[in-house]
Amino acid sequence: MKRKNPAPDRRVQRTQKALREALLQLLKTCPLQKIAVTKLCEQSDLNRTTFYTYYSDPTDLFNSIVDEVIERLEMGIRDCFATNSFAELFGGITQRIFEDRELYCILYSARSDINFMQRLSTLRHGNPFPQFFQTAEYSPELLESLMLFLLNGCNGIIQQWILGDFREPPEEIAYNMQLFCTSALFGLSDAKKYLTAAENG
Repeated sequence: MKRKNPAPDRRVQRTQKALREALLQLLKTCPLQKIAVTKLCEQSDLNRTTFYTYYSDPTDLFNSIVDEVIERLEMGIRDCFATNSFAELFGGITQRIFEDRELYCILYSARSDINFMQRLSTLRHGNPFPQFFQTAEYSPELLESLMLFLLNGCNGIIQQWILGDFREPPEEIAYNMQLFCTSALFGLSDAKKYLTAAENG
């Protein structure tokens, strides 16, 4: 069922914020699938009619939170792709995550929904390759596969960081992702030569 979107005003924004904060609070101790509208209304001190004005069910509310997070990350990625800088790309992402670390802990936890991690893996779609990926040496198909490989690898690093309670500073995580991605991109040519030589005996 599609979400209803009344014209945004301060009252609407306060109501939606209260519902989202209530859901995030409940997700700290309860799986999404077990959170009822009644419980959400009790937590937010709102009634069921108000809830259904904006959302069809708790999953719809959760997906609205994910939509906003993904949109912010996409904006950051587009901006950083324009600068052609791995350092700015990963530095911006890790800083955003660290600033909203409580939210990301919930989104990455088993109590939320696999949908969030699936959505992260599609962030490349619709974004052009950054200039440092555009090289005549590799086909677009190979570059697309490489980008998908790197995105999923970075997602794994971020997930480990988050579930590890942010033990390392954002700068260290950003540097590690920059190191791995740079090594994969610029070491691809040598790897292809090595594999060709190995195949030829």
